[in-house]
Amino acid sequence: VMGPTKQQYLDLNIPSTAFIHVDDYSSPEQLANRLHAISQNYFEYRKYFLWQ
Repeated sequence: VMGPTKQQYLDLNIPSTAFIHVDDYSSPEQLANRLHAISQNYFEYRKYFLWQ
């Protein structure tokens, strides 16, 4: 996500394992690499939905 700070999401009791915040990455390339890795691994992808 981009926009509200990561802390604002955490304050809403959304676990950090439920979203990817752009501020966690030092470059767009790092973010893209992470997103690509998740897209190639079903189990990594599913982790983002376990909190529901």
